[in-house]
Amino acid sequence: MVRETTAGHKILVFSIVAACLIFGYLLLGTIRTSPEKNDLRVMSDGWYTEEGNVKTDVSLPGTLACPDGSAELRTDGLPENSTGQILTTRAAKYAIEVYVGERLLYRYNDHGQKRNDTVLSNEICFIPLPDKMEGRSLRIVYHAEPGQTEIAVPEIRVGTWNATLLNICRQGAYSLIITLTLLILGLLTVILSVVVRYRGGRQLRIINIGLFLLFYGFWCLTDSPLVQLLYSYNAQITYLNFYFFMLVPVPLLLYVRNTGEMRRYRAFDAFFGVYALNIAVQTALALTGKYTLFQMLWVTHCLIITAMVLGLTLLIRENRRKPSAEIRTCLWLFTTAAALCAVSIVLYVFAEYGAYQALSQTGILLFVLILLSVVAGELVQNLRYRTEAEIYHQMAEEDKLTHLQNRRAFDLRMQGIELGTEHCANAALVFMDVNGLKRTNDCYGHDAGDRIVIAAARCAEEAFGGIGYCYRIGGDEFCAILPDPVFTEAELLERLQKQVERCNSDPASERPLSLACGCSFLRGADGTMQSVSDWKAEADGRMYADKKIAHEKMFADGDPAAPRGEMPR
Repeated sequence: MVRETTAGHKILVFSIVAACLIFGYLLLGTIRTSPEKNDLRVMSDGWYTEEGNVKTDVSLPGTLACPDGSAELRTDGLPENSTGQILTTRAAKYAIEVYVGERLLYRYNDHGQKRNDTVLSNEICFIPLPDKMEGRSLRIVYHAEPGQTEIAVPEIRVGTWNATLLNICRQGAYSLIITLTLLILGLLTVILSVVVRYRGGRQLRIINIGLFLLFYGFWCLTDSPLVQLLYSYNAQITYLNFYFFMLVPVPLLLYVRNTGEMRRYRAFDAFFGVYALNIAVQTALALTGKYTLFQMLWVTHCLIITAMVLGLTLLIRENRRKPSAEIRTCLWLFTTAAALCAVSIVLYVFAEYGAYQALSQTGILLFVLILLSVVAGELVQNLRYRTEAEIYHQMAEEDKLTHLQNRRAFDLRMQGIELGTEHCANAALVFMDVNGLKRTNDCYGHDAGDRIVIAAARCAEEAFGGIGYCYRIGGDEFCAILPDPVFTEAELLERLQKQVERCNSDPASERPLSLACGCSFLRGADGTMQSVSDWKAEADGRMYADKKIAHEKMFADGDPAAPRGEMPR
């Protein structure tokens, strides 16, 4: 157990390191090589507004008056070496336009997605500057909302692609680290669920957690400024961001449904149906241009709140109906998730975007770590129970002396063949019996007889263990069941005889081993299938005939130790 746990920890550490290296490689791959210096400069000064012939200097960040609904900010000189670089500013909510002279260089485009102020305040405008900027003025036009008389102009930066990218990563390092952690944990949890399923364990709740982590992680990733820079926050990224957000509560509610006997509540299925209908309707309305996903965001928020209330209500009802530690733990966890959901929505509406994102991600990460620790404890306990059950099952169906399967296991296999649950077109049955075991026990003691039995078991296992199942069905009786055999009867008996000869040629062997054997096929040469009882009787009859030949040969050789008139046992 300690060795397996250590190996699991090594695999976990290796996977996390590998994922970090891959992420770092992909990130570095986006950094463009350039002979220019990777610097990023904040343009606080050099800006002015102009009314008539009057220029008024403006220091950024600052405020601009907009009596007619718009304001212009000008500069006659960008920093040196700004040619071909990138100008960045968080002014998407003012639908800015950027001109070089009279030429329109950039206009903010929401791609038909009417974002709210919370999102727009976080969105960064990336304006590539033209190759020739020397001696040319730059003009930025800000558009205010109806009734707004002042515009709060954020800071403006100019730098190379590399410097801009690194600055975005540095500013959002905390969020990126948490996002990466959630994605790695999600991937590892999904892999764990596959491993548990392969081992025959219960994996539904594990994969629910994995999907929750992946959905939440990808939602955060597609919502990050880094993705804005790399993909210009186009419509496809916006759709992906919304769909990941819509899907986040689904695996969490599935986790609750897969706890204990919670599947008995049909309200889960009804809610999932409504949720799927909501996604389909929102998609149709967005594609037809009737509404944008941002305009329908309140519907998704209401459904998420409904999911939290539904999960809590049903967990409380189930805990009253049939209290259990599993339900109480799930209730506590889901209450925590609901509280985090409520806080996140409040922060989204009333707080700054950065605070909302950082606090909600931190809360989710802590919640996930607690959830994974609880599930890990349950998984270890289930694996322990499963291991104990397998040991008890093995003890019930294993012969202690030879470690072959016993008569009970043989009867179950034969019953499966008779009922058709053992799927095989044909099968060979080989009965084996140790010749002279009774004489060995009488003359040399039961310890010597046990050694003969063990030697017979090893011969049967070496001959047939790789192509079928071997059993000890009596004191000196053995059997092998060979599904869909590719060998003839003569070849099967020859395989056994070679193992007996090898055993007898071993210098450590105290006395020779002799086995009587009989073989029968479930399906005859003409293709007809005989009954299981006839199949067994035929193999047993052929073994008895072989034993009789061995008995006659024993008396012909004049063995004084064999009692007359008695079959050698």
